[in-house]
Amino acid sequence: MLGWFKKHRPAPSVEPKVSDDPPGEAEKLAKIKHICWMAKMSAESIAGLPEEALKEEFNAYELERYQRFLLQATNLAREITDSFYRDAALHFLIDLLMVAGDEAQAKKLYVILEIDMIQEKVREAYPRLAAKF
Repeated sequence: MLGWFKKHRPAPSVEPKVSDDPPGEAEKLAKIKHICWMAKMSAESIAGLPEEALKEEFNAYELERYQRFLLQATNLAREITDSFYRDAALHFLIDLLMVAGDEAQAKKLYVILEIDMIQEKVREAYPRLAAKF
């Protein structure tokens, strides 16, 4: 009838999946993504400003904030050992550098990308980084 006489089966055990990724890599990547997101806000406000405008109090603060976040994200990316996670982190950094107008530095990071899929995504977003001239 309503299942009163059915045998109760034990609930299947749920075991966490074992990952082959080095410990902490995904967390570092998530942190880099978040840092780059915050840094983009500062980068957007200072991109393309002349040198004298960067000396104004607000712009100087935004520049310092951008540089601090960029350094923090770069240092975290250096700690990543897995090539896929590292290239994903570099993709976030390249996006940030392009927003800030630092194409030369972005090109240096593009050159060291190893994963074809990530290279292709960056190339689609910024075709001039792949140009060889």
